[in-house]
Amino acid sequence: MKSFIVQLLLATGALAANQITTANELPLSHSGFSLNPGFGFYNFDAEVNAADVSFPSLGLEYRFLNNSAIEITYIDAETNRKDRPNENFDMHIYHLNALYYFKDGRQLQPYVFAGAGERDFNYSNGTSSIVDTFLNIGAGIHYSFTSIFSIRGDVKALSSLDYETTAVATTVRLAWQLGKSKQRNELSINRADYDGDGISNALDQCLNTPIKILVVDSTGCPLDQDKDGIGDYMDLCSDTGTDIPVDSVGCPLDLDQDGIADFEDKCPETKKHHRVDKGGCSLMLTEPVSMTLNVKFPGGSAELPQEQLKEVEKLAIFMTRHSEATATIEGHSDSRGDSSFNQFISQSRADHVRTLLINHFHIGEERLKAMGYGEDSPIASNDTLEGRRKNRRVVAVIHTTVEKEQP
Repeated sequence: MKSFIVQLLLATGALAANQITTANELPLSHSGFSLNPGFGFYNFDAEVNAADVSFPSLGLEYRFLNNSAIEITYIDAETNRKDRPNENFDMHIYHLNALYYFKDGRQLQPYVFAGAGERDFNYSNGTSSIVDTFLNIGAGIHYSFTSIFSIRGDVKALSSLDYETTAVATTVRLAWQLGKSKQRNELSINRADYDGDGISNALDQCLNTPIKILVVDSTGCPLDQDKDGIGDYMDLCSDTGTDIPVDSVGCPLDLDQDGIADFEDKCPETKKHHRVDKGGCSLMLTEPVSMTLNVKFPGGSAELPQEQLKEVEKLAIFMTRHSEATATIEGHSDSRGDSSFNQFISQSRADHVRTLLINHFHIGEERLKAMGYGEDSPIASNDTLEGRRKNRRVVAVIHTTVEKEQP
């Protein structure tokens, strides 16, 4: 029996070598019977007193669906006892498996399987024999050379129901699909239409056209009437020319997003959202701007009240948005008390706000100056309580340029 399996395997391999076609000829269907000769390696459980061994095998598989099958397999091997190398025995294994193939209809298909079987161990001296039943489970890969010939490789675990042992078998097999001719299958493959676009596989240059594409050209590829490289089914600008660069939806590129396509844009680096003319150039002008920010302090204090932090935050936001802006933080006081103290307290107030901007709001210190003006620049009368409150202040004078529309 072993000699017959080896001869059949060699004959099948030679026939397969003469029948191999290109990898692009995907199998149309694997349904039906196939003969699966192969070789493998059997690893006994460590508790079993037997040497690991290679073996030939022969299987008969029936795919009743393109991804579901059953298979009967026979394995014949000869090994020896570990403790008595000269004492040989034959091992015969018969098992039935159910298989499930993933990626239906593809050239490369992973698969899983499970089943049960029987092992028969016969000692060469005829003294005794052992029979046990096992369950097995495994996984493998199936690769099709043609619609008739393929190769399989898998690994499985065999767990004995009579003895608490588990063996591992690795097998590589050829598969020869019975009852089909190469010519008939290749004809059916060429006439088939895998992607259902109405173009047979023999003529279809785009075999994986998405189902949502309703119209294709004579080569089975999505229509592209404006020849911009974007199929009509996803082209939002279906009349662009062949020389116009387009984006992923087939519309002319507009890298600066000013509404003027790059092929017409004379100023391709205009800032986003600027008003532009027909040539894509800005309609914005720049002019100097000065902004003042007022924060007020308690009398004789350089500590800023908590409610005044919002005013400082407004200044920080403006300077973050205008990274080129610089500011002078001017500190002021009312006229009560000694003028030298008023000069000191006004400088302290300016320094305090500058420190807040640097440490709390992360404005670069090189962009900020602090100047104390004491009581020299009142904005209200120091003769009233309200007037003095207004004079105890810090003013931030910001120097930058902003853009405005042309008239």
